[in-house]
Amino acid sequence: MLLSEVFMLIHIVSRPLSELSHVPRSGVRSLVRTVRDAGAEVVEDVGLTGDFSHAVATCAEQLQRQWENKPPQIVHTVGLVATMAALAARRDGLPVVSTFDESPVPSEVEARLARQVDAVIPLSTPEQDVWRQLGAHTASPGVIALAQPAVDAPARTGEDVVCLCSGDELSRVVDSMPYWGNNRLVILGRVSDDRWAQLIQQARALGVEQRLVRRPGLRGEQRQAMWRDAALLLAGTEGARHGGFVLEAAAHGVPSVAVAVEAHLDHIVPGATGLLVEPGTGPRTLGAIVSELLADDLRRRGMGASSLVRVRALNEQPAVGQRLLGIYRQYAGLVQEQTKVVPRLTPEGSALALKYMPLARQLAHRYAGRGQRLDDLIQVASLGLVRAASGSIRSWATSSTPSPCRPSSGSCGVTSATMRGPLGFREACKRRR
Repeated sequence: MLLSEVFMLIHIVSRPLSELSHVPRSGVRSLVRTVRDAGAEVVEDVGLTGDFSHAVATCAEQLQRQWENKPPQIVHTVGLVATMAALAARRDGLPVVSTFDESPVPSEVEARLARQVDAVIPLSTPEQDVWRQLGAHTASPGVIALAQPAVDAPARTGEDVVCLCSGDELSRVVDSMPYWGNNRLVILGRVSDDRWAQLIQQARALGVEQRLVRRPGLRGEQRQAMWRDAALLLAGTEGARHGGFVLEAAAHGVPSVAVAVEAHLDHIVPGATGLLVEPGTGPRTLGAIVSELLADDLRRRGMGASSLVRVRALNEQPAVGQRLLGIYRQYAGLVQEQTKVVPRLTPEGSALALKYMPLARQLAHRYAGRGQRLDDLIQVASLGLVRAASGSIRSWATSSTPSPCRPSSGSCGVTSATMRGPLGFREACKRRR
């Protein structure tokens, strides 16, 4: 049975404690839309919460009632509250996969829960490394990279510096303002009135009070207008675990200067799509970095264009949805692994494969930058070469008739007549161009 023919009912649950440090509700809803577009039925259960213990108990009761009437085949929880509630409510071995978003990474509570769920879907490659060291089972990294909605008209780079920082990081950003000209600093996160009064006093002492703007909770057209006026994004450690704000800026063609931690390391190519700074970078150094980037309009626009191309290629919603759906099916027990007997490599075949391995890598590099990771391309090319050398493909090429294995709609459409040894492999790859 094809994967696309398998019906699935998925329950996605999220109860974020904060829209800044946790995966925001908009990100979870984007995830829901992505999975629905991939062909699954999704029950969306997203809501902001405050009191932790009360939220867990309330959410667990709600889930129990819902699952009595219409049990899902798998549950995907986002955040600590949702995971604890789902584990408390589940029955009959209902599979639960979880994505955690607390700080630090991971918290002790997360580490305990990770051993109780079926799998952890990490938000970044660095986080996956941490989970593996703790012995938790993880799915492939990057599959939950928050898919951004397509932007028909990317932002024309403006003059404002958008900031998503808090605490001491925000204070250092304000201290850096005298070093980077007359651009406004737009604080996008929620800041309490007391904290805002402190920042105004700090900015007044530096002579930059008129350039400090607070614009929390922007949505819809107001948020689009904010990005149209933006020159770059300053992203701190809050929100770095999911990196959604960097992705949002990239989707609007705006480059980022971000603290080099967590998902920022996945989403930013230093010097190409933005810049990374070390945690705790001082105001003078940060000011110099921002000043240099603001002064070089051509470089900044180039970074913005590169970030837009990259986010569209790597976080395309259909691709993200299919990868997630594959993980859901795996842990819901809807995918049966099929093993194929592949002839072993003879010494002659091994020598042949080693001889043409540079060619396989060269062909893989030719297809880099088109939405697939280079490591995956090299792996596929190498596997095809090894199978050809082992005789699994060469055995089909005894005549000029097409192979009985009909090419699927996603294959390169190569018949046995074109797959005779490594040279045939090269010709087959050429046909995919």
